[in-house]
Amino acid sequence: MDAIKEAGYHVLDLAHNHILDSQIEGVISTADIIEKAGITPIGVYTHEPRVQAPLVIKEVNGIKVALLAYSYGFNGIEQYISKEDYNRYLSDLNEDKMKAEIERAEKEADITIIMLQMGVEYRLEPTEEQKALYHKMIDWGADIIFGGHPHVVEPSERVEKDGDKKLIIY
Repeated sequence: MDAIKEAGYHVLDLAHNHILDSQIEGVISTADIIEKAGITPIGVYTHEPRVQAPLVIKEVNGIKVALLAYSYGFNGIEQYISKEDYNRYLSDLNEDKMKAEIERAEKEADITIIMLQMGVEYRLEPTEEQKALYHKMIDWGADIIFGGHPHVVEPSERVEKDGDKKLIIY
């Protein structure tokens, strides 16, 4: 963690398909280690349940930046945890929750950045599902969307929304 901190990281995205590899205990201990290093984890909720958790907003040069993270799934390991723990700790692609969080971020921050774990591994183009969801997120208030998971570089696009330029990196 020292090297990550020294490299200048202030936030780490934990919303990915391997976060449950060591069950909920692994989620909690990973977030704790990151926090003890002075870095903010996003995409998991260890202090309050997701629905009650404050947004992560960092101020950078006087600009408030909201950071949100979501994962398409957790490699089937979610079937071994309770629905309560799933809803409390994890950040999935539940559209109602994402929409509410992104709309809230749009009101509370100047820029909203979304980190998404989604897509098909080794596919060079985004799926139609990715494209549709990423564009919905722009409509809900996202400014920059960073996709991840395919393990290859997928395209990016600039989108204009209400006169503002937005960026999607699949």
